[in-house]
Amino acid sequence: MEKKIEYSINLKFESIVIPPFKDILILGKKCPHGKLGVEQGFQLLSIDLFTVIDVEDETVAYIFVNNYLLNKIPQEDILAILRENVFPYMSSFETIKVDFDFEIHVKNIKGTLK
Repeated sequence: MEKKIEYSINLKFESIVIPPFKDILILGKKCPHGKLGVEQGFQLLSIDLFTVIDVEDETVAYIFVNNYLLNKIPQEDILAILRENVFPYMSSFETIKVDFDFEIHVKNIKGTLK
């Protein structure tokens, strides 16, 4: 009697973006990736898309922020939001990706109709 061997395959795939984040990357003080390593990787992949911000904090060392955010929101405001809402939940060994989605709303625009 001949053996019959069967198998099945399940695939899952998705498109990725290089670098694997679009808005903000936070490096903890003791994370395995250093500032220079991450920065050199960015220079190879996406020149001048990110600004590096040195942070004075117990847990966080550096933040890489997409320049399009800095063109819309002051750096100090971004840092204040991250300090309050992200830093408290980080360890110094982590690297955190932050999706920083925001919308701009303009209200009460007045003019005259002809």
